[in-house]
Amino acid sequence: MRNPIRDHHSHSDHSFLSQRGRETETYFSAENDWQKESFSTTFRDRKVRYAASLLVVACLIGGIHLMTPRITAYASVQKVSQNQEVQTITSNSKVDTNQTYVPAFRATPSSASDHLSSSADNLLLQKDQQIGVDSCGLYIDGNFVGAVKEKSELQKLLQNLLDSAKGDGEDDTATFLSDVRCIPGTYPASSVLTDETMKALLLSKQTVQTDYQVQNNENVQDIANENGLTVETLSQKNPNVDFSSLKSGDTIKLSQEKPLISIQSVCTKKVTEEIPYDTVQKDSDTLYKGKTSVETEGENGQKQVTYCITSINGKEVNKEATHTEVLKDAVSKVILNGTKDCPAGMATGTFEWPTPTMHTITTGFEYRWGKFHPGIDISDGNAFGSQIVAADGGTVTKASDTGDGYGNCVMIDHGNGYVTLYGHASQLLVSVGQKVQKGQLIALVGSTGYSTGPHCHFEVIHNGTKENPFSYVSK
Repeated sequence: MRNPIRDHHSHSDHSFLSQRGRETETYFSAENDWQKESFSTTFRDRKVRYAASLLVVACLIGGIHLMTPRITAYASVQKVSQNQEVQTITSNSKVDTNQTYVPAFRATPSSASDHLSSSADNLLLQKDQQIGVDSCGLYIDGNFVGAVKEKSELQKLLQNLLDSAKGDGEDDTATFLSDVRCIPGTYPASSVLTDETMKALLLSKQTVQTDYQVQNNENVQDIANENGLTVETLSQKNPNVDFSSLKSGDTIKLSQEKPLISIQSVCTKKVTEEIPYDTVQKDSDTLYKGKTSVETEGENGQKQVTYCITSINGKEVNKEATHTEVLKDAVSKVILNGTKDCPAGMATGTFEWPTPTMHTITTGFEYRWGKFHPGIDISDGNAFGSQIVAADGGTVTKASDTGDGYGNCVMIDHGNGYVTLYGHASQLLVSVGQKVQKGQLIALVGSTGYSTGPHCHFEVIHNGTKENPFSYVSK
């Protein structure tokens, strides 16, 4: 007699082999290869025929011990080569799934305690849950995931996955990055899932560990945001990493959830964006130097930009503008800058640095020697005799040494609540009541008064209060 047995798929010890678009079946021929032995004369021919029938059943369930202490019947597997040579498979034999194997049966005297264990048992024994069921198997990247009864239902589940990842646009697409195959065939009953179970499996995610290389100017918050994680999670995964001193090229470990099937989606999206206005500077001879005026206020424009956005598993990996349409032009802001010379004594409202050739600060607006120093001291290597200029236009209210420690000192009232002071000069070049322009030479650097070396002591006084000069000037 002949008994068809389906071959197993190499992916699982209980999966049935299926190929694309069709079901491949391998049949084992069950030819009775009885080895003639000397049997007890107590057995008649009819009992031998009865035993032969039992041995056919043995082909399906493996080795069977007959209910006698003298006779054992068991099945083995033989490999048949192209030249019809027969080799019996033992427990140490390597099984080749591409080779033809033939079940063989024989009976031999033995004791009831004998037990046979070989590769034949593994090839022929099948558990109840391994009974074949016609269904459709799902393979992802060559790995068997499971099966459902109807191919159409499996295809519907897969299409729903793609539809949920795809955008609403006519040209939007979604494709599997994984190799996904639906293969009809016969699969073990234990691997056939309900549609709901398969759906849950397809939507499931697994946690994977990856190494991430830090890019230029990235900090821990940037990396966390980019990968959908928290700084706390990154710290837990990298206990030995000092995130306060990250540098380009450092490697850290990331823990991310990855879906069972990777999906790439490409969509087009139209976005309305602002066109920022620019600022244009123009000279005006109707305004005094240092004065500015806004001729035209700036106004942002609008544009509609079409983007092609590529995402993998919902995370945007590329964004490219494919078309831009200007809806409204931006209007430039125009600022007029005065070029007209200011009349003597007129303030511009802004201050310039009082020593054009010196920029070294020897003492700041700070406590020194037990008391507060209410200005800044400016010096340099060749400070003596350097120029001191008016920080802004105004009227000279002091140009002398009054014995107050400032030595030769100039004070200018700018007429807008501000007064500036210039101390320790070697020579004074203006007089009280004189009108001066911004940037006009008023004195030369020296070391008069309470001074330890040539320098200019500079103060800014606003409504009687001495304020930090660096709030108004920069060197």
